[in-house]
Amino acid sequence: MPKEPLKRPPELEHTPANCHAREMLARVGDKWSVYVIHVLGDAGTLRFNELRSRVAGISQRMLTVTLRGMERDGLVTRTVYPEVPPRVEYALTRLGATLRQLVRGLVQWTEAHLKEVDAARSAYDARNRRPVKPTSLGRSAPQLRASPARVFGFVLAAATLFTGAALQSVDAQAARTTSAPLDVVLVRGRVLDPETNLDAVRAVGIKGGRIVSVTSGVPAARDTVDVRGLVVAPGFIDLHSHGQDSINYRYLAHDGVTTALELELGTYPVAPWYAKREGKSLINFGVSASHPGARRAMLDGDSTAEGADVISATGAFVRSPIARTRLPELERRLDAALNDGALGIGMGINYTPAATREEILRAFGVAARHHVPVFVHLRFGGLVENAGGVAGVQEVIADAAATGASLHVVHVTSMGLSATPVLLDLIDGARKRGLDVTTEAYPYTAGATFLQSAIFDPGFQERQGIDYKDIMWAATGERLTAESFERYRKQGGLAIIFSIPETAADQAYRDSHVMVASDGGFLIQNGVPIGHPRSAGTHARILGRFVRERGVISLMDGVRKMTLLPARRLERVDPDMKHKGRVQAGADADLVVFDPARVIDRATFEQPAQYSDGIVHVLVNGTFVLRGSNLVPGVAPGRPVKGR
Repeated sequence: MPKEPLKRPPELEHTPANCHAREMLARVGDKWSVYVIHVLGDAGTLRFNELRSRVAGISQRMLTVTLRGMERDGLVTRTVYPEVPPRVEYALTRLGATLRQLVRGLVQWTEAHLKEVDAARSAYDARNRRPVKPTSLGRSAPQLRASPARVFGFVLAAATLFTGAALQSVDAQAARTTSAPLDVVLVRGRVLDPETNLDAVRAVGIKGGRIVSVTSGVPAARDTVDVRGLVVAPGFIDLHSHGQDSINYRYLAHDGVTTALELELGTYPVAPWYAKREGKSLINFGVSASHPGARRAMLDGDSTAEGADVISATGAFVRSPIARTRLPELERRLDAALNDGALGIGMGINYTPAATREEILRAFGVAARHHVPVFVHLRFGGLVENAGGVAGVQEVIADAAATGASLHVVHVTSMGLSATPVLLDLIDGARKRGLDVTTEAYPYTAGATFLQSAIFDPGFQERQGIDYKDIMWAATGERLTAESFERYRKQGGLAIIFSIPETAADQAYRDSHVMVASDGGFLIQNGVPIGHPRSAGTHARILGRFVRERGVISLMDGVRKMTLLPARRLERVDPDMKHKGRVQAGADADLVVFDPARVIDRATFEQPAQYSDGIVHVLVNGTFVLRGSNLVPGVAPGRPVKGR
């Protein structure tokens, strides 16, 4: 009677798409198979650094190179007994880098599980009235325990059947990585990886700008940095950062930011913006296509205002509609900016109130065709029934639903004020019904913008629920009166607006989907930074006040909101963002190392240009830009983040 074919265990049927899983299979005895899966890393599958080159047979060198990478999170061996209900799992941790240590660990595991193998088989055979068969390799458990060499032979036999064929070796680059010393290794730090929830003491190895290992052991490196007592986390990603110059980048680095993106207002044109920063930036940078900038180029023939400077400008683009017959021209301009690498379309509808609803809908259509998000400062903010934050969110959610575009609502708390929970309900409801909608908030009770902008057109008190005394002139720190308001509005400049309830940020951050973004950016006047404290302290404020002091969110959640969530927002636009926001082998070595007991923001409304405390080291693409809380001179490792 022919034997039944062995069924592939369901545990081996599927593995995450981002992993390279291989199984080791050994058939032992009649209808008894032992599937041994060596599991490396957070995703619960085996990573072998893109196994490519095929080799014949097995050698000590091959086994050493292949298995050395498994140290990272410890080796997990899963044994599956087909047709037998029990499934036994053991974790072997702290395995050394040598083959001898590895074999010792495997032998210990084998000895530990043989009794359970025999028990499971005996119970199965007893139920089915079959004779009890000897344990794996035709030996009993005592016999195998007496012969570790036999166990090692079993391990090698399993390895020779790896993926049912000849072994595939680590590719040449990976082999060089494991054999040569690493560039940097951070040792004894508490590593947080928000994607896998890893929270453990590990050594993080870096080579060639990438993380190559996260291990219990300490690999050799040219630069070994002891970070005991500190947290090692992904570098912070700020989706909403207007300060795109060398001075602002220094403040951001001191706040743990490794990637700063100007996505709310963007810029127009895009190509010169990227070219200006290429090879000269302390941190990573990127930009969206500016809807107000494209408007200004059309209606005023002027495209000289870079980035957020466009909202300090005046002209027809602010208060003049675009004729319906000219809307295709606006679409072509946005198309061109996206083709030049813009990460989405940035819209400050509140700053261009003459933009018709059809115009905004057409811009959403451009984003949908390019499969990029729209980053929107809503048409309205505040509490007025027909012209408040709720109406503003409803407009853009409708446009996203109609076009299929992705939507990101910027600074939800400053638009919703005390109605922030209603805005969050609208956004969460849209998400639950299949729309790609996200949002962000900054951790302050005041916003900031240019006093000459359309936001302060007549009626602003009713719209925003404020009066003159709630506005501070950033350059002097004085609170305004009706007289000084008019004088400074004609002069033009930055104003701080105290309008956000104390509870709004707490309400926003307790929503697991809400990200942290600064909306920061100092103006530089006579070499002096002028602006809002969020430009220097947003991320340290989250860690120090919202996590440690007040417990609004957990440390892991705080890190996730500043790393993984913003990275995921952009992964479809720039696939390289899949390598950011994580501390895993293969991720970009954008890292922040901070003291969880000491990290805090020092920037205040009165003295905003102050570096954060407790940010100890910052690496961008494997290069230290901040070391020992001091900026590293002469480095510019920042790279562009661009659409594809």
